Amino acid sequence: MGRYLNWLAAERGLAFEAYADAWSWSVNEPGAFWQSIWDHFAVIDHASGAVGPALPDRHMPGASWFPGTRINWAEHALRMPGRSPDDVVVVARSQTRASPPAAP
Repeated sequence: MGRYLNWLAAERGLAFEAYADAWSWSVNEPGAFWQSIWDHFAVIDHASGAVGPALPDRHMPGASWFPGTRINWAEHALRMPGRSPDDVVVVARSQTRASPPAAP
């Protein structure tokens, strides 16, 4: 959270005195907040074309978030700085089955 708030201050000129102030901003300006989350975490859009506004129409219910975008959730959840595409990121062990023999 601290890194995100520091980024907001440096990149968007938004500095908050307390967490409650940041929360209020996120609730009162949901489009700007979610766009900043998108930008801060460098979300990768797989749709063709430019990414539009995060929240073009904030009327609820029925608001449309990031219309026209397509993201791969796993791609973002498993992304780590410095990781190469061939690195193992998930290792699983069964509690009910024997482990397979180790690879040579």
